[in-house]
Amino acid sequence: MAALAALCLALASQGLTAWALGFTAPTNLARPAIAAVVALLTWFFNQAILDALPSRLQVALLSTGMWIQCLKTFDDLCLSRLSFEGISPSFTKRASFGVSNLWNMRGVGTRKQISQIPPWSSQTHSLVPSRSHELRRHVRNSIISFLILDVFAAQPPPDPNMISPQKEHLLTRIGQITPEEAMFRFFATFGFWLNTFCVIHLINSAFSLLYLSLNLYPVEMLPPIWGSLSEAYSVRRFWGNFWHQTLRRHLTSLSDFLVHGILRMPKGLVSRYCKLIGAWDIGEGDQRYQLFRYNCTGDYL
Repeated sequence: MAALAALCLALASQGLTAWALGFTAPTNLARPAIAAVVALLTWFFNQAILDALPSRLQVALLSTGMWIQCLKTFDDLCLSRLSFEGISPSFTKRASFGVSNLWNMRGVGTRKQISQIPPWSSQTHSLVPSRSHELRRHVRNSIISFLILDVFAAQPPPDPNMISPQKEHLLTRIGQITPEEAMFRFFATFGFWLNTFCVIHLINSAFSLLYLSLNLYPVEMLPPIWGSLSEAYSVRRFWGNFWHQTLRRHLTSLSDFLVHGILRMPKGLVSRYCKLIGAWDIGEGDQRYQLFRYNCTGDYL
């Protein structure tokens, strides 16, 4: 029953969001109310999912994904005011617009499309590969990412002495760090980033395979999420050009609203960094929420 309840709540929130995107005007006063109802449905979903799934990892991923979609709904309906722009009263076209933009995180193909979307080819930016080519690419990416994650999952737990509270700090005990600890820290950091990359890669490829197999999205709406590693020669370009930008539009939009809409800060250098910090904190809050739902212990599958 809990699984059925969670499924119904998820379908209700998705259906309500799709309807609002396709059938309401940008200034429609019903939009804020719909965003509030979606947030309430998401909260109930997160309560139901706890009893529906035995794995805390699955709960954390689904729970976080639904809150991300809830954040996107608030941005699309109330801040960015994304809506169907054609004059056609066709029910099919409006419904298709709403459904296709449910998880269109980067706004591809809309007037809200973000600026940093990597091309398929660095030589020919206008190149769009065939559907069969993309299906093969996502199958390959899914398999490789899954195998790498499986290798990490099969590793034995780390030495408790290496992760003891006494070794939590780094700079205050820099002279006490042994070569063994330095090596452990390096590979732990490298493993974290590789794991994160593979998880995002696997999720993106799995959903892209679903969309392409069912012909829900054209290839043009599913561009690569990673930029070129050669462009990551500074911290700013790492986050802005190489790393995935799936949350960029909604984090920056909400941060803009907090800084300019609520705090009424004028545009300038101070507000620019306040928006950057705000977007970073919102994203960090999402990461902490996922860890909280996972509880940092227990199941891995």
